[in-house]
Amino acid sequence: MPDSGGATTPRGYELKAGYLKLSALAEYSGLGVRTLRTAIKERGLPCFRIEGGVILVKVSDFDDWMAQYRIGSEAEDIAKELFDG
Repeated sequence: MPDSGGATTPRGYELKAGYLKLSALAEYSGLGVRTLRTAIKERGLPCFRIEGGVILVKVSDFDDWMAQYRIGSEAEDIAKELFDG
């Protein structure tokens, strides 16, 4: 799991390991900051808004949130069952 890398908030508070600012989460996930903002606003990505307008996301919350969009063997098995009768 990535750590905060000693990052701080605008007021100088050090981030606790396991929480990322959107820019760091974008690097971790490969998604853009704008995409992450949209996910927070429209798709229920859990986040914390702290002083100074900083948005933090707990990495484990992000991973759990992403898992709901996974397309895998279980979905393929259900599709086979539905369409093959």
